[in-house]
Amino acid sequence: MKIRKIRLQNIKSYVDQEITFNEGVNFISGINGAGKSTIIEAIGFALFDHHPGTIGEFLRYGTKTGTITVEFCGIDEREYRVVRKLGTSSLWTVFDLESGGELDLHGTRDVKNWLKEAMGIDQDMELEHLFQDIVGVPQGTFVAPFLETPSLRKKKFDAILKVEQYRDAYLNTRAAAKLLDERMREQEKDLAVLAAEVQDYDAAKAQVQSLKTTIRELEETLQQLEGEVQNRAQKVTELERLKERLEKTEASLQALAATIEGLEQREKDLRENLAQAAQAYRIVRNAAPGYKAYLELQEKAKLLEKQKREKEGLEQEVNRLKQTMAALQAAIGAKEKEAAARAADLQAEEKELNNRLAENAALLAKAKEKYQRIMAGQEALLRWRQSEEKLVGACAGLQDIYREITAKGQLLEGSLVQEEAAILERLEELTPLEAVAEQLEAREKELNRSREEWAKLKERLHSLQKDSQQAADGLCPFLKSPCQNVAGDLRGFFARQIAEVEKELDSLKETGLRLADEVKEAKAAREKVLVLRTEKKRLQQIQQQKEALTGEIAQLTLRFRRPDFAELLDELRKTGDLPSDELEKCCNLWNREWQDERDLDTVLAAVEAVLEQSGTRRAAKEKDFNERLQEASNTLTRYSTEKENIIRALDQVQAKKKLLADDLAALEQEKKKLSDMEARVGETAGKAAAFNGVEEALENTRTAQEQRRRDYELYMENRATAAKKDSLERELQKLSGEIANKKDQYIRLQEEKQQLVKSFNPTAYNLEKAELDRIKQKHIAQNQILQERKNDLQEAIERLGSLEKKLAAIKKLEEDMRRTRKTQRLLEAIRGILNNAGAPIAKVYLENLSREANEIYRQISSENAMLEWRSDYDICLTDNFQGRERVRIFKQFSGGEQMTAALAVRLALLKQQSQVRIGFFDEPTANLDTDRRLNLADTIPRVTGDFDQLFIISHDDTFDSMTDNIIQIKKDTEAGSMLE
Repeated sequence: MKIRKIRLQNIKSYVDQEITFNEGVNFISGINGAGKSTIIEAIGFALFDHHPGTIGEFLRYGTKTGTITVEFCGIDEREYRVVRKLGTSSLWTVFDLESGGELDLHGTRDVKNWLKEAMGIDQDMELEHLFQDIVGVPQGTFVAPFLETPSLRKKKFDAILKVEQYRDAYLNTRAAAKLLDERMREQEKDLAVLAAEVQDYDAAKAQVQSLKTTIRELEETLQQLEGEVQNRAQKVTELERLKERLEKTEASLQALAATIEGLEQREKDLRENLAQAAQAYRIVRNAAPGYKAYLELQEKAKLLEKQKREKEGLEQEVNRLKQTMAALQAAIGAKEKEAAARAADLQAEEKELNNRLAENAALLAKAKEKYQRIMAGQEALLRWRQSEEKLVGACAGLQDIYREITAKGQLLEGSLVQEEAAILERLEELTPLEAVAEQLEAREKELNRSREEWAKLKERLHSLQKDSQQAADGLCPFLKSPCQNVAGDLRGFFARQIAEVEKELDSLKETGLRLADEVKEAKAAREKVLVLRTEKKRLQQIQQQKEALTGEIAQLTLRFRRPDFAELLDELRKTGDLPSDELEKCCNLWNREWQDERDLDTVLAAVEAVLEQSGTRRAAKEKDFNERLQEASNTLTRYSTEKENIIRALDQVQAKKKLLADDLAALEQEKKKLSDMEARVGETAGKAAAFNGVEEALENTRTAQEQRRRDYELYMENRATAAKKDSLERELQKLSGEIANKKDQYIRLQEEKQQLVKSFNPTAYNLEKAELDRIKQKHIAQNQILQERKNDLQEAIERLGSLEKKLAAIKKLEEDMRRTRKTQRLLEAIRGILNNAGAPIAKVYLENLSREANEIYRQISSENAMLEWRSDYDICLTDNFQGRERVRIFKQFSGGEQMTAALAVRLALLKQQSQVRIGFFDEPTANLDTDRRLNLADTIPRVTGDFDQLFIISHDDTFDSMTDNIIQIKKDTEAGSMLE
């Protein structure tokens, strides 16, 4: 994934700022308090749900709501925008930037699950823990986990490495093992039920064969009847065809007679229409010359009317041009007078503004000089405040150390002692339980032998019961004849055998129940032994933890007595110009022998008094400084604004001059336009004179056209009717031929009807049809019997299929039982592996991480030392000191060594455990000397070379040389944090 940009609105010191990131290394730089860490905290909150504190602390002071917007590219190469609002409106939404729509996510759970998928994170990974412990370790917490007690370290890093998941998996599969046992018992019951249900399988199979034979016989009978039906139907069909042809011929004769009658009526109507068309043709031929003359005069009149309209338009254009020329001549005179006045005003205004600009320049220079003199005193006030903050931080550190000593003492004397006593008491049961647990294997073997014997007897009982059923009336169950070896009824013989087997089964059942209880008891003992052995290891851890706590308290006590306030107090005296009496009192109190917390309170009270005195003096100085600075700033702003206004006014004068020049040029264009209009008046008047006499010619043409109107109207009235003459003559000729053809057809149909009447016999037709119906009824009856037998067969087949399915189910059930037994054995083996896998896997993880961390440590420190991350998650260093090998634990390292070792382990974790291919480092150079800072800057890109992005936050410029994108943050008192 790649983070493209972030926008912070009302977040801590940010008002509204957007910051863009590049691929590779992004270096976020700025002084302390500028807002660098806020950027990473906001990314952690928006993408990983990592809360850096309360919502109120995360909002800008005085605001009620804030918004964090992060745009990133997911592992699917699509661009997304995540918007998280804080305060009165707490929303968490995601937008797809390619489609422009909001994703359909409901609630925090949906958003977090989607973020894991988009960033390529396993769903069982907690986003907040991934960010806090691996991806984005918060500022100042690089070292903290390694200074914790062994138990707290183990709890934290076991969770990071997911070691406890194997033990959880072992416990979670207990229910699965129990479920398999229950499944096995259910399968045995189902098998017994199915075996009883398939006893009638052979009888069902015989019934199916019998029905199939009956159905074949019925189908043969039906086939014979179908042949008879087909022969009779063919004869009836031939007779029906004759009957149908006769009926169609009679209908055709009737229709043809009606058609002939209609055609003769149509012929009569056509002759009448043809007479009317011939009369109209004669009228059109006589009126044609007058019609043509009328049309020619009409075209001539249209041309003359067009010439008349053109003449009138030219005369109107001449009048319009004369009026426009008069108005334009008057406007040109007025504009020339106005332009002369504007030029004089602009020259006077420009001169006055230049004089004011020269005066302003002198005043502005004096104001800038005064402002710079006042600003020179700001650095001293800043150093004064920083001295106070250092002293406050030192006091807080003392209180933290004292609280840590108290907490560790309470842990050492309280909960650990109680836990140790409780474990010792429980361990008294270990020895007797181990004796019982050792018998588990022997008891399980004995129980299995008992179950096998029980199964054999059960099979024997089933066989005897079957033989007893077959031995009715003294018949041998094998030969189906009277038995010669046993006198009398064999059922008594089998009953005695069955009773003996049932008695043995009851005895074995009691033995099996007893053995099952013993196995259960041994298993419970073994599980409890495993728990107690774990507690035995825990007892060793507690004893080690008590020893470690004793050493930690001793070291904290040394640190508590070691700090020296003299330097900090002297720095405060110099930067704040404070009297030395109170400062000397603080130093004396600090340097005397301390007894308890009351001595610390006395020192802190004295320091608080000094800080209060210093704060009061500094506040007064700052107030005076701010007042003088505000006054100078106001003056400087006033003169700067005045300068800008003058320059703006001069720019406006120049713009007005340019507008005046444009207006004068436009005036010259208007003069030229007036001259062009005079020429156009003469030209247009000449064109109008060319059309003189057009009105008289138009009147003469209209008179001649009216004289020929009657011929035109007669032609138009009869033209359509006359045009039909030829088509009516052709249609009449065609119709006469069609009538003759129809009459010939009528005669031929009369002859065909007489032949059909001779061929068709209605009595023979009725007899054949009755015989066909009788055979069909017989066929239907036989077919109904066949269907009933088929239905019987279907039911028998279904019953046989059901029995076969049950036989298949028995086979499948037996196979399932074999698989269930196999699964039980496999699950038991897997649970054994899971129960013991945590420690070996943690060891492999630690060995790999330790090797990686050792290499990183040597690269950063440039020391010939070996770093080892041990099984209790304590970091050890092995080196040569004064000619001998020296091994030290983390709490014995110097501050620089602790930071380097913690960074090495963190980098190894980030490289091997992170799934998102990005990393954040907030002030990673704390407590590092120059060489180690340079080495760290060189090492981080190499270790994380396959990552998409790195974010390094620091006020140190060491990382400039290896950075793809430098983001410089500054902070303004009013505007808040922003980019430089």
